[in-house]
Amino acid sequence: MAVADKFELLGHGNGWPSRGFIINSDPVRVSGQSPNSGDLPASFTSNSLNMGDAISVRPYVQPSAANGYDAVGFLRFRTLGGYSDSDSGNPTGEQLNLSLINAMKLFYNAKKGGSASATGGVGSGASENVSSSISPSVLENYTGGSDVTASFTGEVLSPKERVISFIKELNPNGTRQHLVRSNELFGNRENNSFSIPFSNTSAVATSGRYQVTIVRLFDTTDTNNPVFLGYGLQSHIVASGGGTFQVVSGTATSSIGSYFNPNSTVFNSEVDPGNVVVFDISDTDVSSMPLLTMNQSFTFDGADGNDTSSSATSSSATFALNGDDLTGSSSISPSYEFYTYS
Repeated sequence: MAVADKFELLGHGNGWPSRGFIINSDPVRVSGQSPNSGDLPASFTSNSLNMGDAISVRPYVQPSAANGYDAVGFLRFRTLGGYSDSDSGNPTGEQLNLSLINAMKLFYNAKKGGSASATGGVGSGASENVSSSISPSVLENYTGGSDVTASFTGEVLSPKERVISFIKELNPNGTRQHLVRSNELFGNRENNSFSIPFSNTSAVATSGRYQVTIVRLFDTTDTNNPVFLGYGLQSHIVASGGGTFQVVSGTATSSIGSYFNPNSTVFNSEVDPGNVVVFDISDTDVSSMPLLTMNQSFTFDGADGNDTSSSATSSSATFALNGDDLTGSSSISPSYEFYTYS
């Protein structure tokens, strides 16, 4: 634990990559922060000594007309050390230290991401259907480029190679041996779709990618003295299913991560009442590490929501519109597999 304590004090250290090693990285951007709240100290947004983007999870101010229905902070958050939105005061040293240990375990030792599935259906009784599913897949180091296709090419580095790559290990000709970004790992993706051109009829089902991107969570209630709450996993969608049929549309999504807000339509009474949002944000423990899942369905039926049937649980979301003319579902089975040593 002594080594982890050192990392906690320094914010980075031997083998824990600093953002200075991220290739072609833009300056750190603070997410979840009100645009009118003022600038944060340079030490908070520095990209030279700290691992991962800074995420302002507290204070939480729900979407309203006053802030353009753009939430400040997050309704639910939970660090990798177990400190969450339901806790008061500052996190303990043990929680900060555990968040770092789990962040390092995820980044350096995670080998595979978990499972997910999705469906979409359109037509009378959803006669045209698509589906997708992903099983635990090897996590590749992100090298940049497009993230919109089913195929994704990156390097699969061992824990040793991940450490060495951030010390800029060089080839004999002086070029860098591993052209990877220092805090992003991605699994595979499967995508299937159906569409009728020019008819506004389509169904899409996408599963994956599970990813590992380490972030730093902060309480910025006092913008002059932001409080570090612990390391977290960047929140991301791992399954999405749904589509459009004539004038109705819907999407079901399943996500995993350390911080979530539901679709702001939940709080906006001025939005067309034909929009319906159903969501569930739940605690989950993956390999004994505290995380969150969010499952959500968003639909529009043009009939004040009367023709929509939706549900969201800790593991899945579903919807059906206009007597099953449009259907969608998504589900998540969170897991991470790790390299082991004999």
